[in-house]
Amino acid sequence: MLIALAALAFAAGVDVANCSNNNTPQACPEFEQLVRNVLANPRNSVDPSILSTVTWINDGGTMNAGYRHMDGIDWNWSYDYDAGDLGAFNIGQTGTYYLHDWTANFNGAVPTDQFNQVLPKVAGLAQGWVDSNGITHGVETLPRMHYRGRLGWSDGPFSVIGFVNYQGHFYNTQGAPPNVNFSCTTAGGTVGAAGATFPCAIRLSRITLAFPICVHALGSSLYP
Repeated sequence: MLIALAALAFAAGVDVANCSNNNTPQACPEFEQLVRNVLANPRNSVDPSILSTVTWINDGGTMNAGYRHMDGIDWNWSYDYDAGDLGAFNIGQTGTYYLHDWTANFNGAVPTDQFNQVLPKVAGLAQGWVDSNGITHGVETLPRMHYRGRLGWSDGPFSVIGFVNYQGHFYNTQGAPPNVNFSCTTAGGTVGAAGATFPCAIRLSRITLAFPICVHALGSSLYP
């Protein structure tokens, strides 16, 4: 019988190398203990009486198969000013600037930094490169900087406060619109035809496919 695990239910590092006969699992106390631990898991839905008939354990767990490590700089500042009869003013900002976002999907995998990626060219323009020394000069695939600014005023029962939320630009693999850079048309031809010679209507020296986002709010918070 095969028993499949939804989560690792036994301690790692148990040596069962000498338990080589799959037809007599009950003769291997180490393996039997592994099965016993699995069957004792509170989330187990299998009848514990199958203990002596289990010959294989398949760990189908997906947790702890890889990792994600992020680092960056957080900041938070605020300033209040009492202007007397003109009321009280306050200003502040809270934000984060990410330095790295390392991810690996499984143990032993080479980690990738989402803020230092080399993406395919878009309309003939490079999105990151690797130099002759093997050093990656990549681009970010996630917003690197987020911040929220605040400006407020109060006077007795009256108060007004405004917020601005900012999210930095990032890069992706979306295609460029027609007639941009190397996606030009031929004279009397179709958009993006091979061997196009008609001058581009627009030529960009740098592609930024996602633009900074600024959202203004008055008297309420847009973020929890």
